[in-house]
Amino acid sequence: MESINIITVVGMAISIFSAVFSWLQAQTAKKSLRQSYLLKLFSSFDAASQHSILNPELLYSVHGLDRNLISEKEAVNIAYLSMLIDAFQHFYGEDYNNNYIEMAEHMKKKSTFLNKILSIPENKERWQVLKGIYYGTFDEQFIHAIDHLIAYEEKKRINRV
Repeated sequence: MESINIITVVGMAISIFSAVFSWLQAQTAKKSLRQSYLLKLFSSFDAASQHSILNPELLYSVHGLDRNLISEKEAVNIAYLSMLIDAFQHFYGEDYNNNYIEMAEHMKKKSTFLNKILSIPENKERWQVLKGIYYGTFDEQFIHAIDHLIAYEEKKRINRV
């Protein structure tokens, strides 16, 4: 009788382990599927940005940029910056598991290509336009991190002068 109890307990332990392992595999698959959807989304953003660079009219007609305030040359600059920032968002999203606050804190300690781009004074104004036409509350943490890095880079630049 005791051997039946031991076999039952071992069987239950194996079943519990199998269930936990299956649940972990399902979570990994779910995360991978989400990442593949995000990759497709960012690929679409990349294609749209490339078209905007080649045809800045899209920024006026589709995104609502004001022709009276933003020249065509500046619209191309905005589209190009958007393309770079989208790439950084995707890369650093993977690298920091979408913890953009941690990303910004690390970038204050160790300068990156993103820091260099955000240190350009004109890009501060372009970023304000980008936020208005491309970003919503979905990307709030990323927006906050970029705002924070721009302010940090601006402070560094002013203190060097």
